[in-house]
Amino acid sequence: HGAANERTLLVAINFAALLVRSKLFAEATRFLRDQGKIANRELGPDHRLALFLAQNLSAGLQDNPDATRADLLEAEAIAEEVTKRRRRVLGATHPDTRFSERSLGRVR
Repeated sequence: HGAANERTLLVAINFAALLVRSKLFAEATRFLRDQGKIANRELGPDHRLALFLAQNLSAGLQDNPDATRADLLEAEAIAEEVTKRRRRVLGATHPDTRFSERSLGRVR
């Protein structure tokens, strides 16, 4: 199926969530960055899975108790971008857009 296959990316999203829940923030961040690059390149940055990966990267950066100011600023920038893209692609009332808006409010 390959690294850019949607099923593979869904597994990657679940694996990254497990890393964050296990408080393996550095590993989760590194993994999400790599998977996000693949998704953006192969599916495009507006694809739902690329947006989920970006949303999870933002959350992983925010949830890390050792996050630096730069990490938190990056998390906010990612959350803003995901929210903007979801509003444009999915509309303001879509559940994923609303989730992004709540996440953005949390990081600000």
